[in-house]
Amino acid sequence: FCVPKFRLLLIVERKKMKTQTSVRDTDEGATKDTVKTDSIQVASSSPLRLSEEEYKQIFQHFDATHKNLPLFLETDVFPSQNFNPDMATALDIGPGSFVITDRLIEMFQQVDVVEPSTEFQIMGQSRNLRTIYKGTFEEFDFTSPDSPKYDFILASHVLYHVEQSEWKHWIEKMVASLKPDGIAVIIMSSMKGEVCQRIAKHFETPGITADNVRNVLDTNQFRYETFWRDGTFELEEREQCQNLIKFIVYEDAISEEVFQKLTQQELLDTEEKISQCCNECENRSGKYTFSTIDELFVLRPK
Repeated sequence: FCVPKFRLLLIVERKKMKTQTSVRDTDEGATKDTVKTDSIQVASSSPLRLSEEEYKQIFQHFDATHKNLPLFLETDVFPSQNFNPDMATALDIGPGSFVITDRLIEMFQQVDVVEPSTEFQIMGQSRNLRTIYKGTFEEFDFTSPDSPKYDFILASHVLYHVEQSEWKHWIEKMVASLKPDGIAVIIMSSMKGEVCQRIAKHFETPGITADNVRNVLDTNQFRYETFWRDGTFELEEREQCQNLIKFIVYEDAISEEVFQKLTQQELLDTEEKISQCCNECENRSGKYTFSTIDELFVLRPK
């Protein structure tokens, strides 16, 4: 399922507009002519939709699980790859609220980010970043001879927002943007997580998971290693757990197209399944254990 970092794809209506503006904060790096920004409107016609405040709470829970990711990179991933970030350059694709990026800035000599959200771009301006690429990774060319190359590239829970038909090209571009000894890390939610398994049981599909990424990597013979990281956290209230599951279901397990065609009874049945998933998360103390596992794919240039 999706542990989102960018936008709310689920029960929000997204309107994209193009504006003529600078795409970077320095004179170096990749270029393009336009920047896409999102105007988000929360629809209220269905009881399954969440309020803006509920969305903020959801992201706060997920951000809390991301805070320890840089430590996992330092203690597990980097040593296994003989990688030293001290004098290295890094690119964080879709940093969102900068929970991970802030630590990368401390670890690496220079850090760039690619961020499509105007809100998060503004947040990035107060940080010690070399370049803020304003847009999506797809919109920039990091593979040309004049473009910067990186020792480390991170895409944490980003591929949910890329069409699966574009994954092969997207990953090839990511790897091609590395220096010869560089590493790239793609992070997705694993089917090993209990929440993912419960959603799959009730909805016949867990949505997009690390399994989908592995299929693309194997089919196209990418060079990679795999790591797993526990992202479990505990929730005090049932409503928090139910909203998180609701978000995941409508983000990935049920497409927007299918959602629009659901009858009122099917919506009620879906709500009941979400409630059952939530019941299964309740622990003996009366709280709710949200058990997730992140799968990290560490790629190197071929």
